[in-house]
Amino acid sequence: MGKSIGVELLICPFCKSKVQAENSQKISCISCHSEFYYENNILLFKKFNNEVITDELDRLKTLFKKWNNLYDFLIKVLSPVFIQMNLKKFIKDHTNDETIAINLGSGNSNLSEKITNVDIFPYENVNVCCDVNNIPIAEASVDLVINTAVLEHVTSPENVVDEIYRILKTGGIVYTYFPFIQPYHASPYDYSRRTIEGLKILHKRFDIKEVRIGAGPTSGFLWVLQEWLAILLSFGIKRIHHYVYLLVMVVTFPLKYLDLILSRFSTSNNISSAFILIARKK
Repeated sequence: MGKSIGVELLICPFCKSKVQAENSQKISCISCHSEFYYENNILLFKKFNNEVITDELDRLKTLFKKWNNLYDFLIKVLSPVFIQMNLKKFIKDHTNDETIAINLGSGNSNLSEKITNVDIFPYENVNVCCDVNNIPIAEASVDLVINTAVLEHVTSPENVVDEIYRILKTGGIVYTYFPFIQPYHASPYDYSRRTIEGLKILHKRFDIKEVRIGAGPTSGFLWVLQEWLAILLSFGIKRIHHYVYLLVMVVTFPLKYLDLILSRFSTSNNISSAFILIARKK
């Protein structure tokens, strides 16, 4: 589990007033008196449960997320995406013991003990469970917000980026990883994709420092190819599709390492799987 966030930085998601600790298991709003509770050391403002997950592949991913190290290994090795985030170095360069940092939509990952993990699902490594459209954190109180492969899963990424802007201090940094060429992948839903220019527009209130490839053109092509082969060879039968897709993924994943070379080409932006944007609050 990451770093617990202080109650003094939290607000009520309903009326935006400050909250106070009632005891070790409960906090309450000082204005509307709404109460929020801890469960397994996770502060619950709002949570989804597994009943909202209807996609079978998403159910399988959710199952493996319980074993964080195994899940990370499978994603890094077997998935069609060769991820080039360099997050460990980024976190090392932008955090210290005094930094207030949030991993928004963290899943069960634990990037650093210096970072507070926020998600809608109460995974073991989550510190705060809430709706990312309505983050219960005070305005201008956070130094760094990381969100990776999150914004495509919300109905209004613009609203979430506005929330990130609100909670960041002046000069605070946002790190966004957003997909471009990727097939549908529910978690528990999937809504949108962005080009580089679209990603810049999404962060138009920020001072943009860097936009680069987060996963290259082979990753974009390979994931689509795997999905196409699964559709072709499953003859329209959904359950067979899932098994064929997993088999094709295991057979073809080594191709993604071509992105070690191809991601360096300027034209790779045309079909790259995902982009990374780093920006500062003005």
